[in-house]
Amino acid sequence: MTDYEIRLGTSLNDDEEKPAKSSEPVLGSVQEAETASEENERGPAEEQHQEVRVEEQPQAAQVETEPFVAEEQPQAAQVETEPFVAEEQPEPEKSKKKDRPSTTGSAAKGMLSFFTILPVDAERSDIDAMNQNFWLTPVLIGIFYGMLAVISFFIFQWLFNPTLGIILTMALLIVMNRMLHLDGLMDTADGLTVAGTHEDHVRALKDTHVGAGGIVAVLVVTIATLFAYMSYGLQGAFIMLFVGEVIAKTTQVAAAAFGEPGNGMAGDSVRYTDKDKFILSYLASIVVCAIWAALMSWILLTVWDIAWTRGDTYFVIAVALAAVVAPLWGVVMAKLANKNFGYVNGDVLGASNETGRLAVLLMFTMFLGLLFRI
Repeated sequence: MTDYEIRLGTSLNDDEEKPAKSSEPVLGSVQEAETASEENERGPAEEQHQEVRVEEQPQAAQVETEPFVAEEQPQAAQVETEPFVAEEQPEPEKSKKKDRPSTTGSAAKGMLSFFTILPVDAERSDIDAMNQNFWLTPVLIGIFYGMLAVISFFIFQWLFNPTLGIILTMALLIVMNRMLHLDGLMDTADGLTVAGTHEDHVRALKDTHVGAGGIVAVLVVTIATLFAYMSYGLQGAFIMLFVGEVIAKTTQVAAAAFGEPGNGMAGDSVRYTDKDKFILSYLASIVVCAIWAALMSWILLTVWDIAWTRGDTYFVIAVALAAVVAPLWGVVMAKLANKNFGYVNGDVLGASNETGRLAVLLMFTMFLGLLFRI
């Protein structure tokens, strides 16, 4: 390499000094000059090519590796962090909902807005309070419908007769409820009576078309409820109309406590209602019904001057025995819904309300008849 550089340097110097020395060409000098010039042109080209090749290889490696390291690593970090942020964002809302004070007044406002046609301007916090305090439904909304039934029956039977009074009272309750529970009864009956797999039951439950099972269920439940109320007489109707509405809501709470929550809005009501809250709800409904029965008995004995008879004692015993049917029927509805649908939704709760009321009325009639036969 040293000889090559020395010879190259010499040839370059010879090329520069030859014109100054002589203008005549010399054969040996020309050959040496041509040889030197060829080596001069070949040498730098090869060195330049070597340098470019040596220098370009690291650059190519850098071009291939650096974008992969510089660009892919942030993307991987972004892919790992974005789902984490998306999952963590709802958590403050959940904690905020739990920390939000769920007052009884806010829950009552949400129930009146949802279960009635009254123009109640309920906010989202009121609906959340209703779901969190669904176990208070027999006390809050049950008393409302019980009082509405008694007052309307008193007016209608005075204007017409007790039979028309019962029919018009039930019609008023259905309209006040926006036929919400009857719609749930139809959908649930269609879902339970359809033949097929689990998916077929769910499809029939969510289908907007009404099947034969839904129509038959609504007719049978409504007619049987009307005839049950008509068989109690004037004094018995005043007691059982109130008790029937409160106990019907207790059946709803029982179905929610023993059912699996779904994805709809009623899923929050089922999710927030556990067995402990159901026990509190059942005890509260029994206390409310006992107070109402005592109040009506006092009115019958004092205001209407009606003597207490053995039949009145049987009536109280039959009411107490029939009240036990409400939670049992709610558990049955929850088990049927869990088995066929996989969850308890709003339709199942509505069906529990209608069928639970009828179950209590039928058991009351049966127990009352058995006591008179003993």
